[in-house]
Amino acid sequence: MNISKIELNSPYFSKPFFVRNFSPSFRQTEDLDVFVKQANLSSNISDKEAIKSALPEYLYHLTNKENYKKIIRTGVINPSKDIIDGVFFFDMDDFQNNWRKTPNMRKSQSLAAELTEQALKGEQGLVLIRISTKNLNPLDFVIRVQDEVLPFIASDHFRNLHQVYAEKGGVFNYKFELPQNLVQGYSPVDAKKYIEEGRPIEYVYKNSIDIASSGMQKVIEYPNMKRQTLWGYGIKQKDELFASFKSCEK
Repeated sequence: MNISKIELNSPYFSKPFFVRNFSPSFRQTEDLDVFVKQANLSSNISDKEAIKSALPEYLYHLTNKENYKKIIRTGVINPSKDIIDGVFFFDMDDFQNNWRKTPNMRKSQSLAAELTEQALKGEQGLVLIRISTKNLNPLDFVIRVQDEVLPFIASDHFRNLHQVYAEKGGVFNYKFELPQNLVQGYSPVDAKKYIEEGRPIEYVYKNSIDIASSGMQKVIEYPNMKRQTLWGYGIKQKDELFASFKSCEK
């Protein structure tokens, strides 16, 4: 599979952006086979003890104030619908070292900024929460490598699939059309390897999380933060915002 790097002429992005060049006839080419075979080289996703020892002690989740109120009211963090359904987390060191330095697929801002925008979802108030992985089932965790997910979504193949389904009046089904490493994820055992390569990792927990047993804590809140606020931030202001996440780490 052809993999290239896009080097950005900006001091903000010190990490290269890995792009997989998918052909429009992706399902009929060797690219798909190679992509899936590479995914199958991942560590055994059912090795409970290995996964448990590989998980960070704490993971972090960004959300907005309204969602946070709902979490407190119900006592659980429920999975979101996505290519992999789950609750999405990041490791703080990976966020600071890789998410902040890797551009989004439009190359307009960092993945850290993109994640923050997604968390706000048009609402006001940004909340960072922390959970302990100690009492969570290790087998419910998988990871996604963001520089694999985003280029695929931006690929011609992905857009062509959407167009074909739209023309037929059907619904695009991620589960049957995407390579398995995007649908199933990798074992968290592989996270250290990817992080050391400078690649941003997303931890996905595929079940609801009880906030009491997970020791959930609100570690920082920006009650007046909106997407528009973030859009108005320059590079220095965004850097200060994301650095503040680290300062609240236990």
